[in-house]
Amino acid sequence: MGYAILPALISDIERVYDSYFKAFNGALMGDTMLKILFPGGVGTEEFRRAHTAGTLSWWHHSNCQYTYKCVDTETGEIVGIALGDIYLKEGSEKERKNHGVGWLEGAARERAEAVFNPLHDVREKLFGGRRYIYTHVIALYENMGYETLDEKIVHKAELMSMPNDIEVPLMVKMPACAGGMTFQEWRAAGYPPFSEVKRLPANPVVNVVPGEKKLGGSAVAVEVQVQEVQI
Repeated sequence: MGYAILPALISDIERVYDSYFKAFNGALMGDTMLKILFPGGVGTEEFRRAHTAGTLSWWHHSNCQYTYKCVDTETGEIVGIALGDIYLKEGSEKERKNHGVGWLEGAARERAEAVFNPLHDVREKLFGGRRYIYTHVIALYENMGYETLDEKIVHKAELMSMPNDIEVPLMVKMPACAGGMTFQEWRAAGYPPFSEVKRLPANPVVNVVPGEKKLGGSAVAVEVQVQEVQI
């Protein structure tokens, strides 16, 4: 059995998001996030019709967000989804504006934006208008070589309806063309082009979690992938 990663088509929207919603089913943190984003629930036909229509509308307006599907090549079943923002050129403040959680209103919107606005803010802090690729919320395994940053986001227990505060680690994976330079070193050097990084002395990667350890439970981290974009 093989799998293929393909761009999602308009006719795929409902099926590709089937895999999205199913992925969070039964996971404490995943269920919590879905309840914050969609407080009315995600299981009704009415919701799915509205969600599909809203997604299609967003696809007509977004110029940087791409949706991919993972397909079982034997059955044609969509078994996974990838969602990422790809910034091929430097963006202005207007282009990077945070539009918030526009499908919610009142207290529900305030709560959702209290959770998700810090994610936008930390992206601005780390990258601003630079070119980069951002993969949205994803479960990470520590043996994949991600570097944990000093910055972190803490969601308060009362906001999340949880017994304890939730700490969200921010993790970066530098591309091979960075020549072994860590994100911390790259940022300290002023975000030089990777073509110049290759000529810089690279120190051993630090703050990378050992490969023999896995992220357990239902912990979720934000993955910020840095890739060189050739123009």
